[in-house]
Amino acid sequence: MADHGGGVHGVPVPEDGRGGDKVAAAGVCSTTTASPPGFPSTARTSGTAEPYPRGGHHLRPQPCSPSVDVLFCIVVGAGLRALRAGQRDPRTLAVQLHLGDVAPRNPPLPKIESPKLDGDNPRLWRDRSEMYFDVYAVNAAMKTLFAALNFVGAAALWLQTVERRGRISDWEKFCQLVFQKFDRDQYKNQLRQLDSLQQTGSVAEYKQKFEQLSHGILLYNESYDDTYFVTRFIGGLKEEIRAPISLHRPTEVDAASALALLQEQELENAKKKNLAKGDVQYKP
Repeated sequence: MADHGGGVHGVPVPEDGRGGDKVAAAGVCSTTTASPPGFPSTARTSGTAEPYPRGGHHLRPQPCSPSVDVLFCIVVGAGLRALRAGQRDPRTLAVQLHLGDVAPRNPPLPKIESPKLDGDNPRLWRDRSEMYFDVYAVNAAMKTLFAALNFVGAAALWLQTVERRGRISDWEKFCQLVFQKFDRDQYKNQLRQLDSLQQTGSVAEYKQKFEQLSHGILLYNESYDDTYFVTRFIGGLKEEIRAPISLHRPTEVDAASALALLQEQELENAKKKNLAKGDVQYKP
């Protein structure tokens, strides 16, 4: 629209600047309001020229166009949410109008205890420790310190002696020293224990100990197959359980264990029947 005489919508404005009444009569009143600290200035056009009260703690927007009110509320609300979320940079508050933009993006991780080492299974301890470091993004310089805090028993006493010569900050060197102390004979000891393992209690107790040793052996040597472990598992069972199981020729430890549990239950049932008849020949 053409501007006649510098006015608004064709309403002339005197050069001395006193034309406010005529402008108001035309239905237009321009009011610029101060914005809260940390927020961009907000120019508002309203039907009233009443400014915000000065020195007040609560700023109330004056009646104006609904679209302007909505925008103002969104900006202020986003800013308050960002401040509560810990974001202090006022330059980015005004542009984060979407509700999700000011919410914490990474929820807090659940609390997990750092793996402990008492001298047993140092390889398992190392693997679990490295998983812990990845989850919590532990700085490389802090890894050995985190690990040392969770040494217990014989491992803690050994580490105390070692660190009298100076704290070890390199993780790989730290693990090498741990393996030299606690991992040297682990493989041979576990093989020896598995070869001599015999069932003395229940099948469940025997299987638990057997799996503990077999998994430990596989950490050092993965070449052992199911045939070796099944043969060794059946060979350690009680005679009255081993003989029936061998007839089924199971190919996995889990299958052999399931058959052994069934045979154990059958023997228990037979024992109860014999006791009821006065026959006490069976002794597990």
